[in-house]
Amino acid sequence: DEPVPADIAAGFFWQKFTLGDELIDATAFTVGVQASKQLPAGVVLFEPYLGLSMDMFSMDVTYDYEGDEETETIDLSFESDTAFRATVGMSVTASIVGLNAEYSLSDRSSFAFGLALGF
Repeated sequence: DEPVPADIAAGFFWQKFTLGDELIDATAFTVGVQASKQLPAGVVLFEPYLGLSMDMFSMDVTYDYEGDEETETIDLSFESDTAFRATVGMSVTASIVGLNAEYSLSDRSSFAFGLALGF
């Protein structure tokens, strides 16, 4: 018997992007947990999975707009609220072919599908 009935993972992602001294300054951060369980069925392996995450993003843009008679400095700030995401998916593997489909529910929900070939 396995001590934990599923595979569990936790992760985080942090990215910072800057362009120029002050033109673009963007930061993205995600932290989450995932759980999956492999279910062998003959030569096919099914692996359903679930995930919960929290996403944050901010970006500041500053540039000079040169009009006909004067130059104006434009400052833009894009702040997002902290967004929570729930993901449910299934991976199916048979021999060298893998299929994956998932749905992520959040303020910007999405569906993803993947195909993998290899050993």
